[in-house]
Amino acid sequence: MTNSQHLMAFVQKISKRLDMSRDFISIDALGEAIGTDQASYEEIDALIHWLEEQGHEVGDATGASLKEALQRVLMMARKLKSEGREASQQAIATELGITPREVRVALLYAEVLAR
Repeated sequence: MTNSQHLMAFVQKISKRLDMSRDFISIDALGEAIGTDQASYEEIDALIHWLEEQGHEVGDATGASLKEALQRVLMMARKLKSEGREASQQAIATELGITPREVRVALLYAEVLAR
């Protein structure tokens, strides 16, 4: 089985566990669907890309799109640094009015995209 076939098999297996009738699928729902299966960053990335290609938006349970959240986090980090302030997760969260967990989710999404 090629890597591409392996990734598609993973995507198909997990997608059967998701409510595909919904336009928005939360990261929490993905975690529940994956369950105790071991999943690599590459597999999760393939799953998210496939879901987005199918017209679903994937994001945090608050309803925030991962792409939008990442953009906001990065813009705030740049702003804080340009002001000579520390761009810690807590500082970014405070400035954006979100939780540090939401900042971490956005940054984890960036890690997945970078792979």
